[in-house]
Amino acid sequence: MVFNTIDFIQYLNIAKRNRMNDIAANRAMQIIATGYAPRDELREFLLTHAISIDGVDAPTLAGLASAVLECVIPIPEIKWAKKLDIVGTGGGVPTFNISTAASILLSAVPHAVSDEKLNSLCVTKHGNRAVASKSGSADVLEKLGIKIDLSPEKNVALLDETRFAFFFAQKYHTAFSRVNPIRLELAKQGIRTAFNLIGPLVNPARANYQLVGFFSEDKIRLGAETLDKLGVQCAFCVCGTSDDGKAMDEVSPCGLTRGIMMKESWYVEVEFVPEDFGLKRVPIADLSAADAETSADMIRKAFTSPDDYPSITNAILINSAAAILLLTTYGFKTAIEIVTETLKKGEALKQLERIVGWMKNNAA
Repeated sequence: MVFNTIDFIQYLNIAKRNRMNDIAANRAMQIIATGYAPRDELREFLLTHAISIDGVDAPTLAGLASAVLECVIPIPEIKWAKKLDIVGTGGGVPTFNISTAASILLSAVPHAVSDEKLNSLCVTKHGNRAVASKSGSADVLEKLGIKIDLSPEKNVALLDETRFAFFFAQKYHTAFSRVNPIRLELAKQGIRTAFNLIGPLVNPARANYQLVGFFSEDKIRLGAETLDKLGVQCAFCVCGTSDDGKAMDEVSPCGLTRGIMMKESWYVEVEFVPEDFGLKRVPIADLSAADAETSADMIRKAFTSPDDYPSITNAILINSAAAILLLTTYGFKTAIEIVTETLKKGEALKQLERIVGWMKNNAA
């Protein structure tokens, strides 16, 4: 479909009237991606209520996200049936890179545990450099020795061999290049838009299982409905609470987590605490990291000596166990047993070494 500047003005007016839907949002995003949205009008579009972080609805968010996915660099077929991503929106209490650590641990599970429900699992981790945090997933993976900008072909080869690959948002998404400068400008003014929510929803490898942490409880249903509209098979959208009552964009090892589990368009509201998994609560202060190097060091410590670093370990385990709930029909007890066994056997550390070793031999 061919668009022009006049077309974008039409969709801007629809947004101003708060009449957006999935089709209008998709076409507006296509125009943005192709460069036919003038800067002033694009900024005006981002400032409409329909595209605001509080005003956007699931059809609009799905329309925007689907256009972003249509522009993704093509990726070869992935042989594993269960493609998992664990990601957060940012904006919650800052911690070390818990979801990245859990991703590595979970990609080790098929190497460590014989389970027919998990034999076809791989982790297609999607992420970026730090924006709302001190360390993005790309930043910490680099510190762990993992190359972040592999070609699609190399990434799929890495997945075939190790069950893990990282899909760097800046490399795979071309649709954001024209909108990001305006987003950053608005962010400096404290203005957040629907685009703050899109990133975690547009996994380039089309992960069909997604655990997504949100910075606010009132966004988890929006996330679940949007992922459903995007064709994701199963999603678990969560928001945790720290021990000082602040929101966490991940499963909380400190206190209550609320979430919505979506499996093939069926929705279930859930809430749980660490004790449901047999874990002790940990103070949020134990989970902070000043930068990517510190975060990487915390992950290495937990992978190497999990019993010596209980707070870090429990944060990784509870998020990993939540992903097992998403991937299977298991309950809390079995989920935590699977990930604990994998970690305590040293398989997460072996997996990290396996990925780094593959990089040294194949990613040059």
